Formats: sequence, structure tokens, C-alpha cells
Amino acid sequence: MRRVISAMIIAVVFCAAAKVCFAEDAFDKLGRGVANVATGWMDVPKEMEKRSDDDSNLFAALLVAPVKGLLKAVGRTVVGAYEIVTFPIPTYKPVIDPEFVWQRDQ
Repeated sequence: MRRVISAMIIAVVFCAAAKVCFAEDAFDKLGRGVANVATGWMDVPKEMEKRSDDDSNLFAALLVAPVKGLLKAVGRTVVGAYEIVTFPIPTYKPVIDPEFVWQRDQ
């Protein structure tokens, strides 16, 4: 009986210390893909806001920023779709930076 309890304790310790399992990483990738497909359009107003804060140039904020934001939005949506389709394949590093649209650019 003592051996069984010792084996169970050792098994629990090893399971607790083990690396995060495949399913969590795969579902993180799936969640990131779904979030990026759903919120990719938010890159347009984000880019306009960022551009208006960076320059005092109203022309750039109203004309250049929407185009740049649209390109980023299309890219984020395509990357999100890619991550949804390939979520079972074990490559879990984010393809786009920042990982989500609501995060700040580095």
C-alpha cells in the first residue's frame, strides 16, 4: 500500500512539473487565429489613431493611415485564418507582431 501511495505522489509531481501539453498550445494557436480573424479590421482605426498621435500632419492621419491600416488588417486576418487552419501542426510561435490587435506595437 505504501508503494502505491508513493508511486501516486511521484506521478502527481511529474505531471505537475511537465511541460504544457500539446492541446493547450494548439488551442492557444486556434484562439489567437479566431481573435485575429474577428478583430483584424481594428487595425484601421488603430493605425489612424497611432498616426495622428505621431505626426501633427492631418493629411497623413486621414489618407495614409487608413491605407496602411487596411493592409495590416488584411495581413492580420490572413494570418488568423492560417493559424485556424494549421492549429494542429506544432508551430506555436505567433506569426504576426503584436500577437493581438489590442496589444501595443513594439
